[in-house]
Amino acid sequence: MKTIKLNGIDIKIRRAKVKEVKNLIKDMATKFTEVANFIYNKPMTDNEFMDELPNFVMNNIEFFEKYVLKFTVDFTQDDFDNLEFLDALTLIKEIIIYNGVSEEFMESFFHNFKEASKKKEKENQFVKEIPKI
Repeated sequence: MKTIKLNGIDIKIRRAKVKEVKNLIKDMATKFTEVANFIYNKPMTDNEFMDELPNFVMNNIEFFEKYVLKFTVDFTQDDFDNLEFLDALTLIKEIIIYNGVSEEFMESFFHNFKEASKKKEKENQFVKEIPKI
């Protein structure tokens, strides 16, 4: 168990148990892909992005909130609700890192996803341009 201090509050976080890992990996992979798709693959204007961003953030905070409450000790919904937003993001990051997913891995995932998306788009464009005989 690890204790982190956020804005004067001590929060104990724990590691995932083996029985939790399968669903955790599946859920996190799905969520990371969803986030990457929103950032890299959803064509939208700046105004559309700004309009959709609040809902996107809320949906993702709710997703991670479930795991924050699951992987903290004696930390309640009220405690989470009373955190400042950046502290909540820090807590989420700390839980992910403490459970073995490094910041470098997350950065690498999003970088590789972006590159793969670009390559896929080029391939799709190439296929569209092949003349039909």
